[in-house]
Amino acid sequence: MSLTLAEYRMWLDGTQARCWQRPHPLAAWQMQSFVGTPEAALAELLDGARGRVSLRLGGSLAPTVCLPWLDGLHQPGDWQGYARQWLSRHFGGEPEDWLACWQWQPAGRNTLACGVRLAHWQVWRALLQRLSLLSVRPVWPLLAQRHRPPRQVTQTLLLRDGDVLQWLLHEQGQWQQGGILRVEAGLARQAVLDRLAELSIPLVLPRWFSLDDTASQPFVWSES
Repeated sequence: MSLTLAEYRMWLDGTQARCWQRPHPLAAWQMQSFVGTPEAALAELLDGARGRVSLRLGGSLAPTVCLPWLDGLHQPGDWQGYARQWLSRHFGGEPEDWLACWQWQPAGRNTLACGVRLAHWQVWRALLQRLSLLSVRPVWPLLAQRHRPPRQVTQTLLLRDGDVLQWLLHEQGQWQQGGILRVEAGLARQAVLDRLAELSIPLVLPRWFSLDDTASQPFVWSES
């Protein structure tokens, strides 16, 4: 007799979480919300759980940077160090405090990179030791690549992800710049637009995305 494992899919941000779970593949997904730290969310929502889990990380936990192309970087270790330096510069800590990943691009083209703090990852992994970890992925780079504008289109993509707003500008066939800023829960879009304008953030044909809590499936980010 085969053993059917329960499945859990979790979105984690700095101050909140969502956990979808089902006891077997034919069951409907059930979603729980949690307000608190990622560590508290993992401990509370997965208390005593066994099975398989996939994680998606919000921008406050896995921030994204747009790395300008740099000649002379040929090995994965070179790009790892380059990404860590940028994460350290923009989000604090030392380069060695970060675990970084990036998307390979042809020579001469900018690339997206993101990272998580090593200390956070070690705590999360310990809390998940009774589960089979299927994947851990940042939300924004995957979503941005999925909705990447055509080469000739200049456009700004924005993701309202928990208590942060992430943005990327696509221009001249590649990602040119991006950033992340805090936004209060419930802040109206016009107020967010006013803040972006104050910061001189380029808004060209903006497309907005956010987590869809009403979807019957987990990990659905819809245009809003």
